Amino acid sequence: MSQDCARVALCVDCQHRGRGLIFNSEDDMHLRCRALRWRFFCAELSEIGSKLLYLLLQKSKLMKRGISLILTALVLMSAPAFGQTKSDIEKRLEQIGLKNVAEEIPGIEVYMVYATPYNFMGRVLYKDLDEAYLVPEAIEKLKKANALLRKKRMDLHLVVYDAARPRSIQEQMWKVVENTELQSFVANPYKRGGGPHNYGIAVDVTLVDCTGHPIPMGSEYDYFGDRSRVDIEDKLLEKGEITRRELANRRLLREIMTEAGWRVDPGEWWHFNAMPLAEASQKLTVIK
Repeated sequence: MSQDCARVALCVDCQHRGRGLIFNSEDDMHLRCRALRWRFFCAELSEIGSKLLYLLLQKSKLMKRGISLILTALVLMSAPAFGQTKSDIEKRLEQIGLKNVAEEIPGIEVYMVYATPYNFMGRVLYKDLDEAYLVPEAIEKLKKANALLRKKRMDLHLVVYDAARPRSIQEQMWKVVENTELQSFVANPYKRGGGPHNYGIAVDVTLVDCTGHPIPMGSEYDYFGDRSRVDIEDKLLEKGEITRRELANRRLLREIMTEAGWRVDPGEWWHFNAMPLAEASQKLTVIK
């Protein structure tokens, strides 16, 4: 799948559930839905399942025992550890003080692109990391941005494509683009200990509508070309490479992010930093 023709699909199951998950292909859609479906099961039981089971059991002699089992199951299902154990990298991120975005910011969507093969590398890079992590300061800023968006546009949601990234993964990316015309799009992991993602201060985000589809931004995520740039948008508009609607969408994203304290990356409309890299390298631990 080329960068210019990347497709986004919405799983039928997720559409029925109103979850608005994002997928890059039909195969990925079904794979990720199966993997993530357990996360929504507890909420399903709470909303409709418990009522249905009560109706089925109310005339049964086993009703009391059945209700007890259901309540026990709900408690277990709501526990963060149910159905999964944190990977070594996730434990390491928490040990150095990073926090899980989905756990800290209710309602925000997380779809880690590099945990799938649908990225510019063409393979899974995050083999044991499919959750977004950020330093506490960045978490607070993202939480504020999410709240601002809800006030401005209740029909839109933030989705996180990438956040904290181990430097070992950054080194793999760098090897692919080093000494090519694309190296300006990937941070050099050997400078200042790494790039902003390697300190947990950077986030890649976009906006999705109420059906879970990304709204048009003029280029795909991780598109390596001028259409990704923020600093030449007027020229892009003049040349017809982006539309007024796409420019307005970009400006909305930047508005809520900068108002929340995020810094814009001029080369990538989706990338925002919580602090300067120089500051991060002085006071934070690089993620190895």
